[in-house]
Amino acid sequence: MKSRMNNIAAVATLVLGHVLVFLDFILSEQHVIHEPTLWYFGQCCILFGTVIGVIRYVDGKLQSVFKE
Repeated sequence: MKSRMNNIAAVATLVLGHVLVFLDFILSEQHVIHEPTLWYFGQCCILFGTVIGVIRYVDGKLQSVFKE
């Protein structure tokens, strides 16, 4: 259950980051994406990769420990 909630939170953060970049591009007068928006989107991607990667790593290690 906890792993599923982490996955949902990571995916929601990534989707909201995409929405933020899209809105910044559409709503700006020159149709550019500003640097703070790209920084925030980068943080969203790092969070997504970290959460998903850590969950898979820990699950893999736990499965290998309990198989022995």
